[in-house]
Amino acid sequence: MVDRLVEISLPTLVICGTDDRVLPVENSRYLASRIPGARFVEIEGAGHGVNIEAARRVNALIREHVHRN
Repeated sequence: MVDRLVEISLPTLVICGTDDRVLPVENSRYLASRIPGARFVEIEGAGHGVNIEAARRVNALIREHVHRN
């Protein structure tokens, strides 16, 4: 399944928290590295609930991503 990530042709944003204990940041880094042109953003100090813990930052990143693409 991982081999198919290179087939993704849509603009992709991968966001993760640096303190995620469920899915280590290395996993998100790897995911982003396998998707052509993906943008990868780490939110310092956030955990697995990064979208709640850093809601303003995550929402701003998503808005920027949607408006850019």
